[in-house]
Amino acid sequence: MDEMYRRVIGLIGEEKFNLIQEKTICIIGLGGVGGTLFETLFRSGFTHFVLIDFDVVEETNLNRQILFNRKDLGKEKVACAKNKALSINSNLDITIINEKINGSNINSLLDNYDIDFIVDAVDDIDAKKVIVKYSLQNNIDSICALGSANKFNSSLIEITSLDKTSEDPLARKLRNELRKEKIDISKINVAYTKEKVVVKNRKELNSTIFVPSTMGIMMGEFIFNHYSKN
Repeated sequence: MDEMYRRVIGLIGEEKFNLIQEKTICIIGLGGVGGTLFETLFRSGFTHFVLIDFDVVEETNLNRQILFNRKDLGKEKVACAKNKALSINSNLDITIINEKINGSNINSLLDNYDIDFIVDAVDDIDAKKVIVKYSLQNNIDSICALGSANKFNSSLIEITSLDKTSEDPLARKLRNELRKEKIDISKINVAYTKEKVVVKNRKELNSTIFVPSTMGIMMGEFIFNHYSKN
């Protein structure tokens, strides 16, 4: 399997590569952002994963969610994601949890794992609050994906801290909710786009592959660099 990662090792060296292989990454949400992020990480040498999602694959997912194909329709996203990854590297260690994260279950779901990094790639604001608080309380590095729907311009995506975000309605909601609980939002890593919402459809979140997948790639790069450059 080292041959698969020979070019990664050539870039960062054996020591950093071995460090990456030891880390356990928890990804919550396997849609357009989380799915692409997951694929960037297992193709880059990360070996241990905890994947959490409660949803099944739908036909409307196929325009942008790179882990899935038509044979996956109606199946649990976590199971399909695991199968896709193992088809590329059969040595991966992947735990899957088919549940929706909330304040009542996050401790019971995550406390049993030695997690090094948590990725929040969900849409639900309450779940985001729960994930942020769990990460801070347990001193676990994390990054949160903010709104990528109803956007066109992937060049406006950046990674920063939550207190420095603008234009994103989801970021504004999260900032306000966390400030109410006296949480220091400058400590929260986020990926977001400065682009204003261009399609205001209240019934549906519209999206192509470009913005969510770019956000997923940038978040994956952030995690990769966190271990390979520090």
